[in-house]
Amino acid sequence: MTDKDIVHINLNDSATIEFDAYPGKTFYGRITETGNMADPYTGTYEVEIRMKEQPESLVSGFIVKVTIYPARTSRKMVLIPAEAVQEGNGIRGDVWLIKDGKPVRQSIEIYSITDAGIIVTSGLNEGDEIVTEGGEYVREGIEVERKN
Repeated sequence: MTDKDIVHINLNDSATIEFDAYPGKTFYGRITETGNMADPYTGTYEVEIRMKEQPESLVSGFIVKVTIYPARTSRKMVLIPAEAVQEGNGIRGDVWLIKDGKPVRQSIEIYSITDAGIIVTSGLNEGDEIVTEGGEYVREGIEVERKN
């Protein structure tokens, strides 16, 4: 975990764990310990997660994807459908934001990609209207149809 991430992590924050060895199964846990010094070789911080339930067979070296959900964060985050992102590169992307009834290209910062959608940390506010279907046909200033 990088220094910009570790400052948002606290004891008892929840986490999901997905093992390559157990496709389609998600395990849940909580942060029980955070590192207070970066690894001198990688520059990253370690966290310890206590799992509520463990897989049938757990072997050292398994590859996992861990997503940590900080209980407290100084950032305001917005969840949007993945289909809304028109272009993306790393932690940056573009969406069509509706302003005064017309689409305007808006840059966003992506925090995480989840099964529920994309978590955005900047570029959008709660309640903003965005294009979620047909974005590849949208151009700035054209009329867009709103679905109810």
